[in-house]
Amino acid sequence: MHLDFLRHTPFLPPGKQWENREHLTHFLRDVRQMLQERAAKRGRPFLLACRVPDSLEGCHTDGIDLAKWAAERLVDVLIIGTRTINVDVASFRKAVAGAPVKLIPSFDCYHATDGYHGDQSLDLLRGVFGNYLHQGADGVGIFNNPAGSAEHASQLGLGQHANYAPENLTTIGSLATINGKPRYYPVDRRGGYSAVEGHGSSNGNAPLPLILRYDGAPAMITLPVWEPVRPGVTATLRLVLFNHVEGDEVGVQLNGSALKRDLTDPRWKDIRIFSPLPQPGITPGAVLKNLDQQKLARIEFGVPIERLKRGPNTLAISVNRTGSFPPAKPVQLEKIELHLK
Repeated sequence: MHLDFLRHTPFLPPGKQWENREHLTHFLRDVRQMLQERAAKRGRPFLLACRVPDSLEGCHTDGIDLAKWAAERLVDVLIIGTRTINVDVASFRKAVAGAPVKLIPSFDCYHATDGYHGDQSLDLLRGVFGNYLHQGADGVGIFNNPAGSAEHASQLGLGQHANYAPENLTTIGSLATINGKPRYYPVDRRGGYSAVEGHGSSNGNAPLPLILRYDGAPAMITLPVWEPVRPGVTATLRLVLFNHVEGDEVGVQLNGSALKRDLTDPRWKDIRIFSPLPQPGITPGAVLKNLDQQKLARIEFGVPIERLKRGPNTLAISVNRTGSFPPAKPVQLEKIELHLK
């Protein structure tokens, strides 16, 4: 049985979730007892899986007491997150230490993190699921992934709102089918999901988008890369900026070392970024139709792989505007992606 505690928060009184956590734990005890009784009658186990927020802090916010769940052996599988692309598997492993709980980080390909909604490209999925597997996850989960072609959907009288890519399901479950292929590691974006009141599925703590200063003072951002990048891999850091203008000096340091800029594309287009308009609700059909007026720039930096760390990497990103000051329109950092091939 799968209990989804991310569809939708809140399920405890808003603002008082943690102090009411025992009510949720009591419910889980009842479900566990019911399943144990059923398992005894049918002569085989009846396992319980629970989908929970993407971080321990998020679980606390939503009133989920993982330590007690583990101590009382109330759950067999934790499916972690939906929209996020950043899960710290080790923190969950520590929270359930001593209990036989499998950890399955998940990703929603339909209501994905803002700016990537409906994107099922293999290079993105290899990065997201590779980061999970390189941390030692017991498996990975996928959510809202089309399981049939548009032709099959039509035959059944159903709508098909996302691309069907059967190779996704044969790729994401093993490092053997991920390693050595083009992949990229993006940084999470906030927003795009209004159906929650709590932490779960909100991506509320994600660092992007981010307004950058013009005086060269850096913004500090963490880029998690759990892959042990080996010699022979080409690494490129891509930034997507809104309101970047000619003459802006954009600098990046990775773990304290300056990176060399290789490319500036002032006419970059991205159908999933709506700035200066607000981002819409995240469904695959929510894409920008008129790209002619879009003010995005793509800037890429070569990354010596010996400067990458396995785990959290620290980026210092700065803008020095050489023109008039103060500027009328701030530069906004929309996306950060580390591309490997």
